[in-house]
Amino acid sequence: MMAPLLMRKVYPERSEGSPVRQLCLPLLLALVAFTATTSQPITEIQLRRTACYGVCPDDELTIRTDGTVTYRGMKSERAGDWRGRLSRADAEQLARTIESLGFAKLASEYGERDVDAPDYFVTVTRGRKSKTIVNHMQQVPPVAPIITAILNASAKVKWLPEPSVLEGTLPPNTPYSVTCGSRTYHALSDHKGHYRLPLRNPHACGKVEPFTTSRTRSSPR
Repeated sequence: MMAPLLMRKVYPERSEGSPVRQLCLPLLLALVAFTATTSQPITEIQLRRTACYGVCPDDELTIRTDGTVTYRGMKSERAGDWRGRLSRADAEQLARTIESLGFAKLASEYGERDVDAPDYFVTVTRGRKSKTIVNHMQQVPPVAPIITAILNASAKVKWLPEPSVLEGTLPPNTPYSVTCGSRTYHALSDHKGHYRLPLRNPHACGKVEPFTTSRTRSSPR
């Protein structure tokens, strides 16, 4: 007599390449990467402003959460290369403000480009990861409050004298320019004709020359 057959429920095999798995795995990996990135504290905040056809500044400001600050003014009231200090409390408060304004979730570009208006590049660094957002004109939300917070923090910086300067004399109140490597600086001599431009390496600069304002616009560096 034959033994009765044992009935075993058969389940369909799972496919390693199923559409659900193919969809969920990349989303999961992206979520893990985003969480890991945003969980790191902000270590550096940078604001880069480009020139326009008018009197817009052409400069770059970097604030680190340890309180160290660097500034490079290619065309601004504070022309040259500068170092400064911001209290650690103020620097960390700026980082918290940027977090609360949702920088990590913002898109990479806002506003419409205008050839006669400046661009604002905001870069936030967390460890080795950086994110940059470009705002075409300062007042365009939602980046405008972040730009305002950075500028407000910069007003509290105590600037330190640079050890190297480029100085000389020109006619009083004369606009001048000087090219140092790949960068050109624009400034104004004082009422006595004296100019003094703090620079990291003044020996790399060419001749200081008076200039007339032309309709040129700098590209981001």
